[in-house]
Amino acid sequence: MTTPTSYKNANIHGSPTGAAGIEWDARDQVVADRIGSFVTAASAPTANSDSDNTDTLGACYENTLWKNTAPVADRLYVCMDATPTAAVWTELVTKTVGGDIVLREDDDGNDAVRLVASSSSGAVNLYINGVVTTKLAGSNTTNFINNGGALVVGANSTSSTDPMVVINRTISGGSGNAHAFVDSTSIDRDDNVGFNSFDAKPIITGTANYDHIAGFQARASFRSSGTIARLVGVQSLVDHQGGLATRVSQLEARDYTGGGTATDQHGLYIRALTAGATNHGVHLLNCPDGGSISTADGVDLSLMPAGTGSVGIGTVAPSANADLTLEGGVLDVKETTTPSADVGHGKIYTKNDDKLYFQDGAGAEHEIAFVP
Repeated sequence: MTTPTSYKNANIHGSPTGAAGIEWDARDQVVADRIGSFVTAASAPTANSDSDNTDTLGACYENTLWKNTAPVADRLYVCMDATPTAAVWTELVTKTVGGDIVLREDDDGNDAVRLVASSSSGAVNLYINGVVTTKLAGSNTTNFINNGGALVVGANSTSSTDPMVVINRTISGGSGNAHAFVDSTSIDRDDNVGFNSFDAKPIITGTANYDHIAGFQARASFRSSGTIARLVGVQSLVDHQGGLATRVSQLEARDYTGGGTATDQHGLYIRALTAGATNHGVHLLNCPDGGSISTADGVDLSLMPAGTGSVGIGTVAPSANADLTLEGGVLDVKETTTPSADVGHGKIYTKNDDKLYFQDGAGAEHEIAFVP
């Protein structure tokens, strides 16, 4: 009969005799190596929870299990390396709650990472201070990414159909401008390339008819009982602090590609504007050189700054002493019929009799005679 010996906190046969006893002792050591010891303490293991019992809470070895009872109960760890003062531990599954698996808890015992079991869909919940901040889920009612790829920030409530990104939050208090999206990418490439913060490339296929497709749609809504200085659908503010920019365009439209047939193409299309007290299709405000509308062949139309009331066609510098300047020197007037009169206004026109007429504010029509 041999006296039991402690080996890695397990009792094995000590000083075995005979081949059978030696084999038995060896197998006991293998079992102890595989199973490891067990420590219960009111703290989590540290690098000093090692084979030399540096922390004096009990010698630990590879595969030793450590049960932490405080400050949060039921935390379980396994020793991966028992090197003195350099022990390595891994926390195991913390606990199960109602069929869910809590992978991690914070130091206050709140869920940190939780695998949620459900009859309809599973989820991975991420928490901060015990409150769900992100869900990787099939569907839910708060912040989540579902298995279809949709990203929801805030409540999953929207009037849009099939959105992939939903931001539904309330901002109150604080100061400064708020933003839903911010791109602060820094680019440094030694190549003649471009960069787009937003690249809209939706594709419609099939044979059905569609009403529209828009790469970007702005529908800002102002519902405060107060006033707002500017309600803007799309705003452009370019920051240029580098070398020479050959051209700065706040808005640029290019010819469409692909070879499809279009009845009309517009670089800028403005529908009837009637809702405002005053309605402007295009409002050029305080342009020091006037507002110019030009083509590749040169300036077609120039509107001088407010106050001068001058319009130039074919020039960026219309006469300040005339309302209209024709730089080409030719005015083409289409034949018409006698127009209706406007009090205080005169009209010059031609009719199909190849004569030139003047109509005064009272409506009297006078033929303009040419002196030989």
